[in-house]
Amino acid sequence: MSKSKPQRAILITGFGSWGKSRHIKDLFGLKRFVHRSFRPVDPLINAEFLVESRSNDDVGHAAFIHNVAERYRRAGSKYKSTDLIAAFCPAREKLNDCIHVLQSLPFQRFDEVHVVLLQYKWDWHAELRLTEVKGYLRRDRRVAFHLVDHDKAFTSDADRLLARDKAIRAYLRRLYP
Repeated sequence: MSKSKPQRAILITGFGSWGKSRHIKDLFGLKRFVHRSFRPVDPLINAEFLVESRSNDDVGHAAFIHNVAERYRRAGSKYKSTDLIAAFCPAREKLNDCIHVLQSLPFQRFDEVHVVLLQYKWDWHAELRLTEVKGYLRRDRRVAFHLVDHDKAFTSDADRLLARDKAIRAYLRRLYP
């Protein structure tokens, strides 16, 4: 008997204006995502995803949860087992709590939640407090972390963006060989 593949949520994670949506758009070579699956532009990532490029810090956790649920509903039964890639903020505010997002009905479908932590804001004006973020998100046992800090060695915006993009793609290649 063959084991079915786990359904995954890949969450590109950082705070407001951190570059999360930009990385998603670059990963797929698109600016807008309709309700169907998309293949990354990298041919070595062997997967299709439903994509939510607006994060919970863009729209609040209630709207984010609704948007993910709608994405699956509109995509139809053909895509019910498709993995999700989304921008995600590790907020802990009353009206935008990331744990509430992960425990919501649309996120219960996922066997694994891969939190891709962008350690530094794109302009280096901020850094994630990794211990706090990981400690809070560990409340959900499905969460696995991947740290993207490859941009710390570069000084230009373009070089930092490219380094982060390469690190995200390399991680996805390992998950989806």
